[in-house]
Amino acid sequence: MRILGIDPGSVIIGYAIFNNGSLLEFGKLKLKGHQWERAFKAYDFVFNVVERFGIDEVAMEKIFYGKNVSSLIKLAEARGAILAALGACGIGVFEYHPSEIKKALTGNGSASKEQIIWMVKNLFSLTQVSEDEADAIAVAYCHVSMRGC
Repeated sequence: MRILGIDPGSVIIGYAIFNNGSLLEFGKLKLKGHQWERAFKAYDFVFNVVERFGIDEVAMEKIFYGKNVSSLIKLAEARGAILAALGACGIGVFEYHPSEIKKALTGNGSASKEQIIWMVKNLFSLTQVSEDEADAIAVAYCHVSMRGC
C-alpha cells in the first residue's frame, strides 16, 4: 500500500511517500507567485504525485488555529487546493491531530519540532531533512502506524 503524507503550507508543501511501511521518497515543493498561482501549483503537484506513484491513501495534519488569521486563511486555501486534487484523483484524506502525530513518532504528544526532526532522522537514517519534510514523514508514519499499512 502506498501512502502519501502531506505537510500543507501556503509557501512550502512537504511530502513523503511510504510503500508497504517503508519510506520511499520525500521532499518539498516551494510555491511562488500570487496566491492563486500557488494554489494551482499545489493542486498540480499533488495530482501528479498521486498519479505517478499510484497512491492508495493520503494523510495530513488537521488544521489548527494559531494567532495569525491571515496565515490561517492562506493555509486553508492551500489545503483546499490539495483536497481538490485528491478529490479529482478519487482519494480521500485521513487527518491527524498534531499531538497524535507527535505521539506516534516520539511517544510524546507534546514533542518539539526539534524532537520530531531528530526522530525522523534517526528512524529513517537520514542526514538531511527540512522541517516541512520531517512533518510530512511524521504524518505518513503516523498513518502507517495507526492503520497498520
